Amino acid sequence: MGMPVIAAALVEYYGYTEEQVGRIAGADMGSMAVGSFLISLLVNRVNRRWLAVAGIALLTGANLLCLKYTDYESLYFLRVAAGAGAGMLAAVGMAGLAGNSNTARTFTIYLFILVLIQVLELAYMPALSASEIFTVFAWCCAPLILLVPLLPRGPADPVLLAVQQGQIANAGDGAAASVVGMDYEHVPSWLGWVCLVAIVATYSNIGAFWTYIELAATASGLNDEFIADSLVYGTAFSFIGAAIATVLAKRFGQSRSLLSALVLMVGTVSLLLLGISTVTFMVAVYGYMLLWFLIDVYQLGTISNMDKSGRFASMTPMAQGLGQILGPNIAASILGAQLGYSGVMLLCAGCSLLAMLVYGAIHRYLAVHNRALAVAA
Repeated sequence: MGMPVIAAALVEYYGYTEEQVGRIAGADMGSMAVGSFLISLLVNRVNRRWLAVAGIALLTGANLLCLKYTDYESLYFLRVAAGAGAGMLAAVGMAGLAGNSNTARTFTIYLFILVLIQVLELAYMPALSASEIFTVFAWCCAPLILLVPLLPRGPADPVLLAVQQGQIANAGDGAAASVVGMDYEHVPSWLGWVCLVAIVATYSNIGAFWTYIELAATASGLNDEFIADSLVYGTAFSFIGAAIATVLAKRFGQSRSLLSALVLMVGTVSLLLLGISTVTFMVAVYGYMLLWFLIDVYQLGTISNMDKSGRFASMTPMAQGLGQILGPNIAASILGAQLGYSGVMLLCAGCSLLAMLVYGAIHRYLAVHNRALAVAA
């Protein structure tokens, strides 16, 4: 989440090029895919607490080693290790959250906490050097071991997961249905995989945008203090999403709310194609952060509603990581080809458009074959 700050620090303190920063970002965020995938194979078979301990050890150790090895090649592989550890932890957590019956509320709380952490990172970390940033990461990771006893050892009660033909509340025309007791057996598993493809597209946008937005604004001549303040306040603005996400889900259902947010995301990112000025930067950053919050709540809720075992939910960090491999690396190639930051923003808009088309196809399928899930809150 602190990638804009890390990217700027790597350029300033270690002298990395913009292209190298993109590769590092792809390694850091993208290796989450590996850790998440490995955990998805084990999450319903191995004690989840031991899986969490392994992730904490890997993440903490990699951050500490980043203090010693600062050359590009070494740091690249250390960020691969750190990303894998983060992916392991995220997968275990997602698997547990997926078992909740009110996924919109659950993931709203989850993302609220993430955004709060991000606000703190953007507010205080720009004043730190690259080595100090990695020190903070290590010190924040290690105490997570104290939370391990709070994790469930395995998935939710299999009897509850096998509930069939349950009550679907408020499933009338135009209303959002509760997913408590939904017949998950009749949700084909390929829908979960298609959702993961859409998440890859969404996070390709996020990875590219979040890696380069600060550098793009600097290149456009905006004041450094203004950029930093806009990122902090824009991130805090996404708290509005916490207030409205559940309300919109109950009123319109998660699927339709997700599609609407993606349409707006395409427009918001496209605004920067007109040029990055004080006004367009503020509007884009504020709008982007609000829409990111809503999109993530609804897409995580959608995939969790389809599979309460947590299997596909545990793979969402894999999809997120894969997207964040592709996004920054494609963006780095765009910059390497001298296509400028407008090319990066066009990439971000295109990824959002692709995700919208995929989720639209999923919604149409569910509307015909499982209407209760199509309008589920």
